[in-house]
Amino acid sequence: MYKYFIRFLLALALLAPVLVCCSEKPVIEDPLKNRSTKVYGKLSYDDGKPAVGVTVSDGRKCVTTNSKGEYSFERSKGARYVYYTIPADAEVVTGGSYGLPVFYKLLRSGVCEYNFELKRQAVEKEFRLLTIGDPQVGSTVQIKRFINETVADIRNYVASKNGDMNSYAVTMGDIVNNKWELYPEMLPTMSRNKTGIPVFQCMGNHDHEFPKDGDELAVQTWESHVGPSNYAFNRSDVHIVVMDNIRHTGSASSVYDTGFWDWQYEWLKQELSNVSRDKYLVLVVHCPFREKFSSSNFGGDGHYQDIINLLGEFREARICSGHTHYIRNSITFDVNGHKVYDNNLGAACGGWWHSTLCTDASPNGYGVFEFTGNRVKN
Repeated sequence: MYKYFIRFLLALALLAPVLVCCSEKPVIEDPLKNRSTKVYGKLSYDDGKPAVGVTVSDGRKCVTTNSKGEYSFERSKGARYVYYTIPADAEVVTGGSYGLPVFYKLLRSGVCEYNFELKRQAVEKEFRLLTIGDPQVGSTVQIKRFINETVADIRNYVASKNGDMNSYAVTMGDIVNNKWELYPEMLPTMSRNKTGIPVFQCMGNHDHEFPKDGDELAVQTWESHVGPSNYAFNRSDVHIVVMDNIRHTGSASSVYDTGFWDWQYEWLKQELSNVSRDKYLVLVVHCPFREKFSSSNFGGDGHYQDIINLLGEFREARICSGHTHYIRNSITFDVNGHKVYDNNLGAACGGWWHSTLCTDASPNGYGVFEFTGNRVKN
């Protein structure tokens, strides 16, 4: 009897750490834990020539490739991806699980070298950019409406142009309505195979997951599906930057503010340092810059004025946003004689899929801009 009791105590001792572990909250490791902090690699075109002067980033810092297409930097704390700003003479490659633009690689433990091959194309003289605000689906029924109404219309609209110019699209946040489990079903609806064009993604307040311990963890599910939340790409003579301008507490759906963290502002300054001021600049965000949307409860003004001043360094700039579910294009900032337009462009879901209208009675839909060189054609 005694020996069986001893065996029972030994088994219980072995099981105890498992019981304790199971009672604790899951731990998300620091992305830098057990990793070398050095990141390096090479960017080259499919013809074997180096991609020179291309910006490479880990989401916190930016560097440019040298004459051999090489780059290197010390990885930033919290960085999850290494990625490049798509140059104007490179094709937007789509792929991955959802058929969306692919310009990034996940930083992995023990891996320092990350190389990219770019597919060369002639620099476009003109192109079309579609801006899709707030699909904000909350059910499979609403995903079907998005497919049958928005996606079908985009495909038909682009096809009707008979290839007069290349077309691209970018969402302006709130892909889902706090239903993050719908990403695997929703994101493929915007694949190149479904829309006919590459569709870039921007993060909105309802894309931040909660409850989470702060903004950094609230964005992780989003980024695990679509990649970096702050990035840029070039088409023709236009530089397009996509940023997350929601500063979320991660505690509940409505407990957030608009604005940019200090590190985002520093990242943007670095990213734009490699961009000619003669280019047309487009900044895509979720919330507009104007009125109540340009305030912050996290300290300061959320760098809104700093960023408007940065945009004002360019010949002309435009902010494209969603969030409000109505259209308002009357706001213009004047910075040192340069125009910065603030276009608030309605919602694909209109009034949250209750009808086919936005809250101002404009139809559910998306914006369309046509660019020639560094100017808006239409």
